[in-house]
Amino acid sequence: MFVAAVVLSAGVAAMTCRPTIPNGSQPPPEVLYSPEFSEGRLAEAYHAGRTRPDPHLHGNGVLWTVLTSDGRYLAPRSQVERDGAIGTKLPWWMARPGDMTLSARRLDAAAPPAKTSVGNSTEPRFHSSGIWFPTTGCWEVTARTRGSALTVVIDVEPADAP
Repeated sequence: MFVAAVVLSAGVAAMTCRPTIPNGSQPPPEVLYSPEFSEGRLAEAYHAGRTRPDPHLHGNGVLWTVLTSDGRYLAPRSQVERDGAIGTKLPWWMARPGDMTLSARRLDAAAPPAKTSVGNSTEPRFHSSGIWFPTTGCWEVTARTRGSALTVVIDVEPADAP
């Protein structure tokens, strides 16, 4: 979570987004592949011993998610709502089963809070989430569970951004 200030020629400070780069932290197999997780390609690969670390995973030993390699989310047009909000989903894994909350706030400018939704899962250590960013920009996303938190910074831009 890094945000640096850049001073513009007019003397007005603007924020430059420094998104989180995934640290490659891999949840233990019992988190990614719980006994309840018995179907699908990942489960088949796991049970056959064909899994590899994923460089897009980011975590802190308690919570993990998946990020792009540069920390940017380039929203395709299909993810942009009529009001300009940009929706996306993030998966979350937890070291211990439990509930999870999610929040997001813009770091580089004033903006309404993002809307978040955490889904119920049949997997005790997994939650899917939906996030609707009301604007593009630099967003801090924080997941919390059982007294622990994982915060990431995501640079949200339209796919046609440079």
